[in-house]
Formats: sequence, structure tokens, C-alpha cells
Amino acid sequence: FTLRKIYGIVPAAVSLIFAAFYLSCPPYAKTGNAKEQFMIACMIIAACSLMLRHYGHGRWWLILSGAMAINAFYFKPTGSSVAIAMLVYLLTQPFLTTPSDEPDRLRYRWRQLVDDIKLLLTGSIVGLVPLSIFYIWQGRLGSFLSNFPASADRKSVV
Repeated sequence: FTLRKIYGIVPAAVSLIFAAFYLSCPPYAKTGNAKEQFMIACMIIAACSLMLRHYGHGRWWLILSGAMAINAFYFKPTGSSVAIAMLVYLLTQPFLTTPSDEPDRLRYRWRQLVDDIKLLLTGSIVGLVPLSIFYIWQGRLGSFLSNFPASADRKSVV
């Protein structure tokens, strides 16, 4: 959806074919790669939602982006790379000018940066709600909190 909106149908179709191939490639899918597949899906949704917002679509895309970015971390810790990339992207936007060949892209101001970070954090909280309910239901809230992305003590939980 995002690639079709920004670049057109052909790049969207090609990227969809490549993504489908790599996510279901037999040598990788047979060896227990399910966590990575779900993590990659969350990371793609997070990045695409951020791009949709920055090309003029609704602000609610940032809430979805924050929710998916925090959920990607819980599949594997490398899922935090999408949140770091999004933060770097947002922090550089006020310094960059909008190219003339991208008329749909929003002009970015410092105030908008603060608003966007607030919406991403709101999305992160929204994304933690289903996870916390799941862990509470299983009686494992302690393991959920010990694996929280910002926790200093990273213990692996089996």
C-alpha cells in the first residue's frame, strides 16, 4: 500500500514479490524462522506507517507505527532496529529540505517533530496493552517487565 501510494504499482508489485519470497524461502522457513517472519512484518508495518504519515496521510499512522515498532522488539531484540531507524529519520527531518519533486511530502518543523514523537510514544503504549494482557493472563508479568525494551537488565527468559 505504501509503495503504491508513493512510487506506483510496478515498484509495489516487485517489492511484494521479493518480500513474499524472502519471508517464505524454504531453506529459512523450515528451520524455525517464525519469530523473524513476524518481527519483519511488524518492522515493515512500522516503517511504512511512518512514511505514509510523512507523505501527508493521517496522524493515526504514527500511532500504528509506534505500536508495531514496540511489538517488533518482543519477537527478537533486533526488532528494536526499526525504532532506532525511525527515531534517526525523525530527528534529521527538521534539517532537511523538501525536494521539489516530492510535492506531497510534508514540510517538517521542530514543533511537528515533538508532536510526532508524542504520537509514536502513544502508539508504543497502545502496542504494549495487548502484550501486557497476554502476559498477565499467563501469570508471567515479571518476565514481560524484565524484557521491557528500556530495561537495563537484559535476562533471557525461557
